[in-house]
Amino acid sequence: MLQKLLEYQSYDKKLRDIKSEVNSSECAKTLSKSKKFLTGVDGLVAKLDAFSSQALNDYNQVKESYNENEGQISKYAEMIEECEDEKELDYLTNKVNILSNTIKELKTKLEVIEKKMNEVKTKYNELKQNTKQAQVEYNESRVKYEEMKNARLSEISVIEGKMQELEKEIEKDTFSKYNNLKKDIFPVIVKLNGDSCSGCGMQLPQNSMDDFKAKNIIQCGECGRMIYKED
Repeated sequence: MLQKLLEYQSYDKKLRDIKSEVNSSECAKTLSKSKKFLTGVDGLVAKLDAFSSQALNDYNQVKESYNENEGQISKYAEMIEECEDEKELDYLTNKVNILSNTIKELKTKLEVIEKKMNEVKTKYNELKQNTKQAQVEYNESRVKYEEMKNARLSEISVIEGKMQELEKEIEKDTFSKYNNLKKDIFPVIVKLNGDSCSGCGMQLPQNSMDDFKAKNIIQCGECGRMIYKED
């Protein structure tokens, strides 16, 4: 059974290598990157929409206050033209000065908000261009990725067929353990190197070494790999 298990693992490695080669290719990386970007576009648009809506609301509120203050200045300016009382004239002039300063502050706020709104507009345009580019890259890389996968299908099919045949000759419990272990470590089965696990290099205690007298495969207490001892 050990030889069948080792043979199974050798085919398993070939299969993993093929998948790794395909998935680490440039087209696969581009496909993954563009897909990730396109998946997040809606979230980016929602953030820009929320920011734009808030900026517009702020702009309208400040603009309303700006117009009200301008109206007050016009009103006081008319009263100044008709005023003949010196104290009243000083009062009205002071009110106009206060309102003028307020208008300057509001104008500065409007300029800041307008700048932010222009920045959002720029980000919208950039996002639009980036989304268009990502869509092109996604479509092109997906075609190349599928072509690469399809080119290896026959090879993969042969390997999987041999693995299925070998599986029938391996004990179910051992095969189940192998599959569970390979989720976290690979290779799963390694040979004994002196008195150490050749997978992690951990020296085995004497009681584990003694287990080889009754078993041809033991499990490493450090990494969990299945260790075999060559005759």
